[in-house]
Amino acid sequence: METSITHRVLLRDVNYLGTLFGGRLLEWMDGAAEIAAARYVRRVVVTVAMEQVVFTQPVRVGDLVRIEAAINGIGRTSLGCT
Repeated sequence: METSITHRVLLRDVNYLGTLFGGRLLEWMDGAAEIAAARYVRRVVVTVAMEQVVFTQPVRVGDLVRIEAAINGIGRTSLGCT
């Protein structure tokens, strides 16, 4: 299962430097992963962990952010998403 979500960065999404809050991006990523996982298992899912996120460049007001999520691992009681 795959999903793609696009967000426009608005004033409410940025810090005093005018760049996207890292926590907001993590929220959007988590939402995309939840949709992909829930579609796959057809049940309620929760996020247990995110291994590593590295922010490499700023995202500014008005920018579009496209987030793609896909299932990349299936266990007995867990799924992995990228």
